[in-house]
Amino acid sequence: MRPISPDTAAAHAALATGRPALLWQRQVADTETPVAAALKLIEPGRGDFLLESVEGGEVRGRHSLIGLAPDLVFRAHGQQAEVNPHWLTDRAAFTSAGEPTLEAFRALVQSCRMDVPAELPRALACLVGYFGYETIGLVNEQLWIGHFELWSSSGILLYRHAALIDGEEQGTMSLSAAELLVESAIDECERFYPVFQFVLWGGKTPKEALEAAMVETQGEA
Repeated sequence: MRPISPDTAAAHAALATGRPALLWQRQVADTETPVAAALKLIEPGRGDFLLESVEGGEVRGRHSLIGLAPDLVFRAHGQQAEVNPHWLTDRAAFTSAGEPTLEAFRALVQSCRMDVPAELPRALACLVGYFGYETIGLVNEQLWIGHFELWSSSGILLYRHAALIDGEEQGTMSLSAAELLVESAIDECERFYPVFQFVLWGGKTPKEALEAAMVETQGEA
């Protein structure tokens, strides 16, 4: 069996002072898939999870993360956030986080932050992907034509729209039709750009970001 890195003594020393610690072991797992490993390890009702992640946008699902037996659980309903730091021994010990959901989550992440050694893979936070897909889903509900999506090979947000071309013009698009297609794409990108900014940098949930950005002006000045 390959050795555990860096060593258990260092991990125990860190944990004794209230600091998080990382231990890892490299194994050859060519015949093991993330789902197969999860089925062997996950216990229903314990809070275990399997998440897919992306690093740098090179390959979708580059890393699979399996979490087992969490000692802390964070949950939220809208802006009401609760934390249970005694999940392993008391599943009902949730208390209010005392601040809005995203602010409470950022504070929790900061309190658990640790340095990740350079030799370990640096997985992008999976919650970012969750918020991203939820935001895209809400935005797409507002569109009559076209849609937003994340490009699978790079993780880039893009707007896609297809146009049907009949045979009357020998299968080519007229200049006016092409201009209309580009203008509609620019309009939709400008219209929903604030939504994604609110989610990424404004501390808003996808629903709140959409409501804040979709303010229609009326009247004349």
